[in-house]
Amino acid sequence: MAGEQIDIKHIKEAREAKGISISEMSKALGYESYVAYYRKEQGTRKFSTSDVVKISRVLGLELDEIF
Repeated sequence: MAGEQIDIKHIKEAREAKGISISEMSKALGYESYVAYYRKEQGTRKFSTSDVVKISRVLGLELDEIF
């Protein structure tokens, strides 16, 4: 995983396909506001390793699907 690019587009598509809003995703990742997650999904901030693990659980994706 180190050095691999996160597939933000795939994360967004999977989230939308499951009908999960940015606000719901933010709460699932433990953010108080939707803005932090929104910025990460837009690519202006980076996802942490713990974010990626939580995203895989929430969206039912394997880690290699996120990269």
